[in-house]
Amino acid sequence: RTRTLSACFFLSYTNNIIRQKGYESEAANGDGQARDVAAFAGQVTQHITEILHSLADMSVYAEKVKQLADLVCSEQHFFVYAAVLLQAASKQRNGHKLRRILQDLLAEGLERNHNVLSLGLMLSSNPGHQQAVMSLHSMLSRQALNPSDITVLHRLYKSANPPPVELIRQPQFLELLITSLFKPGTNLNPDHLPKYSHLLVYAASVFETSSKGNLTVNTSELKDSQQALVIVRAICRRADSSLSDLLAELPVLFDHLRLSVISMVMMRWCAFTLSKESVFSVVTDTIALPFVILDEIATLHSGQHSAVFELYAQLTNNNYQTLDTLVQLELKKTLMDRFLHLISLGFVPPVLQFIFQCTMDESFDRSVLRHFVSELLDMVSPPFSSTFMEALLPIVQNSAVTSSLRTADGKDAVSKFIEHCQSEMA
Repeated sequence: RTRTLSACFFLSYTNNIIRQKGYESEAANGDGQARDVAAFAGQVTQHITEILHSLADMSVYAEKVKQLADLVCSEQHFFVYAAVLLQAASKQRNGHKLRRILQDLLAEGLERNHNVLSLGLMLSSNPGHQQAVMSLHSMLSRQALNPSDITVLHRLYKSANPPPVELIRQPQFLELLITSLFKPGTNLNPDHLPKYSHLLVYAASVFETSSKGNLTVNTSELKDSQQALVIVRAICRRADSSLSDLLAELPVLFDHLRLSVISMVMMRWCAFTLSKESVFSVVTDTIALPFVILDEIATLHSGQHSAVFELYAQLTNNNYQTLDTLVQLELKKTLMDRFLHLISLGFVPPVLQFIFQCTMDESFDRSVLRHFVSELLDMVSPPFSSTFMEALLPIVQNSAVTSSLRTADGKDAVSKFIEHCQSEMA
């Protein structure tokens, strides 16, 4: 109607107000506002702002990214607009958060079977490095690495004028490299090992700075990181055969875990190792070693908290049908202790939200949850934040979980916590 009555001043004025406010009923549809550049830009900006504000809670963050994808994935030019906007904004100071959003938006587009791979590579490169783009596109489109394309990329990134480091920071490419290097059972030609490790370490440790149009590539951590990666990979290969071999190597591993690239690959190796149910079939002290490594990673690198948490949540939700009941029980209690360690490091709301979901599952062993609550109440003391009390109180008030922890005189930790929360929240 606006096009038909374009001369109507009152209608144009009303429509402009609707655009500026981002009227919710039209935003839910997306198509209506997306046909107007100003309105669509306002909606995209609003979604990006909400995503930035949700970075502290990865579950909320993931949902917000999906909402942005819902808005921009309906048409090709919608997606291109949002991707180019994020890429341009990521070039500004502290643009790494926007770069992360762009990567996750591209990943969401791929999951929805949209052909956004070429767009992502184009935004990460420049016209002078098409050979690197072609090699990456060849591998990512098939979701498999091949020695010839790896050799091309290795040669280009060893040259005096390497392509942008952002080009090989594609999450899919990094995952393929880590899998090839660290997944147990994979066989990598020793001649190709330096090439694979160089590309992975280059992506993780090299950073670029631009001043007055001149690009400076800082490779100060490259050599040490690559040497550490080779050492750690050799340790992991030995541990693939027997976890007991890892015990003597822990001091060396811990020394290298301070490097972000080593923490990243060791977390993936632990995930690969713990995904095998046979690892837990025999109760030995060596089973705890991957968890010890994950604890150290979480302690050293706060940015890895979400990834470590997601791994623990996945392991907790697994159904270990072939394991003895007592072994399953001990494993779940071990995982509860790992969640408590994350809480001690400040990663609180996602853990408590997950535990609350476990209390809603009637099949989840109550003794495991009781262990978590008992240990948590022993390690915390007032004053508590309102967010903490609101998250923990429903868990503690669940009689199926905590009834056996309470005493008649009301002097137990559970009763004291409930009483404290009720007085503070009254």
